[in-house]
Amino acid sequence: MFEDSKTPAVARGNTTTLPEITVDPEKMAAAAETLRKAWAGIMASFEVAAEAFGKWIRSVAAEVEAQHEMETALRWARCCNRPLYNRYTHTKKKRTRKKYAKRILEWYRTEVA
Repeated sequence: MFEDSKTPAVARGNTTTLPEITVDPEKMAAAAETLRKAWAGIMASFEVAAEAFGKWIRSVAAEVEAQHEMETALRWARCCNRPLYNRYTHTKKKRTRKKYAKRILEWYRTEVA
């Protein structure tokens, strides 16, 4: 006859037995302590990485916000303070352009915002 794979091995006549599994409480406690120490080390490294990542994200967000404020100030200056905007756009030197960018931001913060 064909053996049915759904019937247990003992019912099919297989007499091999598995070794008895014993649980030693001292070994389990030592393994749990080792696992706890390893997990504490992993969490400490994650906390350091998360803090560094959060600091980096905040700096990127600040840069994006500053760039957005400058773009908004330039749009307002193009409409309301045309001479200052023209000096900013027609300068070639970075130092001079930076000077006019500061003036536009100062004007924007006092007059518009």
